[in-house]
Formats: sequence, C-alpha cells, structure tokens
Amino acid sequence: MLVEQGSNFVLVRANLQQGSLNSHFGLWFSTAHGIVLREEFSRNSEIGDNESEANFHLMVAYVGLVEFKDVNGNGAFNNGTDTVVQLMSLRNLTYTPPLSTPITSQDGKHGIQIVANSTASATNFVFGVKADLFGQYAVVDGKVIAPTESKITTYILNFPFKNTGDKVALQVVAVSAYNIEHETSTSENTIRVRSSTAQGFYTWTPSATVDGQTVTVKPSYETVRNHAVINIAYPSGTSIIHDPILGIDFALPSFVDTSLLIMVAIAGVAVAGVLVYAGRREIARIFSPKVFSPQGA
Repeated sequence: MLVEQGSNFVLVRANLQQGSLNSHFGLWFSTAHGIVLREEFSRNSEIGDNESEANFHLMVAYVGLVEFKDVNGNGAFNNGTDTVVQLMSLRNLTYTPPLSTPITSQDGKHGIQIVANSTASATNFVFGVKADLFGQYAVVDGKVIAPTESKITTYILNFPFKNTGDKVALQVVAVSAYNIEHETSTSENTIRVRSSTAQGFYTWTPSATVDGQTVTVKPSYETVRNHAVINIAYPSGTSIIHDPILGIDFALPSFVDTSLLIMVAIAGVAVAGVLVYAGRREIARIFSPKVFSPQGA
C-alpha cells in the first residue's frame, strides 16, 4: 500500500489485480473539516476487444453529538419527538493531524492504522476515529477484514452529559453519487449505495462498549437520495467505543466469463484478494486533490 501524509490528511492507495481486472482502491482520512473518511474504487478491465472502466466512492463525515431525552423510549434519537438537551458540533473542534502507523493483525498480516482525535478540552472530552487497513484479508478483533474494507473505531470520551439518564447520538453523514439505502438485521445495521459495478457500505453491529460493558445501540436515519444522516444512539458513560466497517464490494463486468477467470486462477495467473503498490495514472486521477475537496464531495 502507498501512504501519502499531509498536514490534515492521510491517503492510502492500493491496486488489486484479479486476472484481467485491474482495480484501484483507496481511503482518504481528513481532519480539515472535522473527521471525514472517503473510500474510492475504480476498475479497468480488458478481455479481447472489450474494455470496461468504473468509478465509485462513498464518504462518511462525523458531524455532531446530540444529548437527548428518549421521550418515546425506543432507544433511538427521533428528531422532533425526543427532547434535545445539547448539540455539539464535531466539525468545529480542533483535531490532531491524522497519524499513520504500521500494525499487525491477529493472524499476522501487516497493515496501516490511521488515528486522529480532538484535542482535550476543559472537561477532558475527546472524540476520535481510528481506521485499520490491510493489504489482504486479515483478522482484527475476531472479524475478517477484506482488502477493500477499513475497520473503523469511534471513541467518545468524557462527553459532558447534563443528565446521567440521557443518551447521546453520534451523527454521521454519508454521501455518494448514488442513492443511499439502509438495511437492518439482527446482527448488523448497514447503509449501502449501489452501482452496476460496485457497492459501498458503512455497517455496524447493534452493540457497543460503554464503560467496559456491552450495550445495545439504536440507529435512526434521515435519507434523501444520495445523502443520509445516521444517528447512532448510546447510553451515557465516560467511555463510548464502537467499531463500524467502511468498505466497497465490486462485481465482475458483464462480459467477463467467470469460468475463464476460474481457469486463470487455477493456472496461478490471478492474484485474488492481494493488494500491491499503486502508482498508475488512473488512481492518480481518481485521488486528485480536486476530487477530495469538500466542495467536490
């Protein structure tokens, strides 16, 4: 993986080769306007006379914390129903520069961890985000992380609750070029965007760790086409830690003969699930500063 470090961002880029498919993947982690993560995917493929190119992105921004009284008792933050006690903007805080360091997964795979958090306030409140990426499939905290996924950890420390019986909702804004859907199951909650060649997702389990104890978290959503506001509500506590995953899945182009790819894989030509250094013009174009500017998000 190729890592670029700036004063308020870290950019990780990689190239995934699968036979004739050449896919580019990257994560942009910025603190210029609060903490913003943006995953990008592109693919160039060529079989015979057929060529295909696809570009895709999903951005998530951590924008606010809402302390509220759960009026209807459903555990989630329902704007207009629950009583807002205080609203804290996460975009207006001062953050440490994102720092990238090498890490090793539980199964011995090498990767990159990016960390940034707000600077301590008079109340010792801190909001921070960690992102773990690996060059191949890796096991982190008992979960398998794919090459095109980032394991995220959000932490809220010493939030200044007005009342210990209140809850706090972390507000996350998701933006893509495609319509955003949300899905709920017994094991996870997901917001998802789909194109003909790829789908991006931000997914989290319905449990978090508050003051060392496992607790249930409840989400609520406000979705308008390609924008979504996700409110993830937690019980009060001095330490609130949650670990979602931001990732991209991609599909084969319609002209690819899957049996051909299987034969190529058996022949040892396809390198499935392995990321190598990127440096091609395609990924340089996709990860240009213009693409990543807030105005172009």
